[in-house]
Amino acid sequence: MRPGTEAKAFVASAVPGGAGTSAEVANVVAFLASDHASFVSGHGLLVGDGYSIA
Repeated sequence: MRPGTEAKAFVASAVPGGAGTSAEVANVVAFLASDHASFVSGHGLLVGDGYSIA
């Protein structure tokens, strides 16, 4: 296999809708920094597609 092929195959098969983008993460950061998140405190927010490796 070519280098990087395993990672691409993993993302394609394991992550619903494909891998997230930096813009999607930036949207979460912008929300948390805004007044709209004034009621959010003391929370660990996992930004992703709901798939994680523990």
